[in-house]
Amino acid sequence: VASRLAEASFIRIMGTALRICAPIIILSFAIFTRPELVVDTGLLQIATVLMVTVGVLAFTFSFFGAMAHNKMFDYLLKAFMLLLSLVTLFYHSYTIASATAVLLAVMLAVGVRQHKKILYYDVLETNKSINTLES
Repeated sequence: VASRLAEASFIRIMGTALRICAPIIILSFAIFTRPELVVDTGLLQIATVLMVTVGVLAFTFSFFGAMAHNKMFDYLLKAFMLLLSLVTLFYHSYTIASATAVLLAVMLAVGVRQHKKILYYDVLETNKSINTLES
């Protein structure tokens, strides 16, 4: 119904809805692979919460973020980030998951910075093209 009201493709709307809901679904399974989230209290729980948070943020950024102007390079970086986020969330070794979480935190910091630059560049290009059309 909503797709008809918006005069948009149902498949496209459904794909966007699934991308929005995917982090919540992934988070519900992370509780089973990281029982420290709900069973233990203390520093291990805090470390696990931080690790899962970074994993879910990276998972989300791989769907919605932009890391490079070149589309192919952007897709490769985001696929790598998605793979690392899944390792962080679901790999049984706490040491490897923690190492990937640290790498993801760095990638997220760089990715958010790049995303802002790309959006700013796109806005400038759009404004230039609008000004050209108005002239």
